[in-house]
Amino acid sequence: ALAGMASTSALSGVLYFHPDDVRALAAEWQGKATFAWGPDDTSQGWHEFAITDPNGYTLGLAEPIES
Repeated sequence: ALAGMASTSALSGVLYFHPDDVRALAAEWQGKATFAWGPDDTSQGWHEFAITDPNGYTLGLAEPIES
């Protein structure tokens, strides 16, 4: 946890963000961040990956596969 922050997450689950180009973002972050999963296509029709931030929150980044 970051200094002054709680040592456990207050959220269970994934907080999703929808940037314009998930593939480009994943390529840019490759080797700079540890991915919790992906990048991959899901059976629900999303191209996504996720990271875990320093406070333990899982941040998902996704866009529709057809994008």
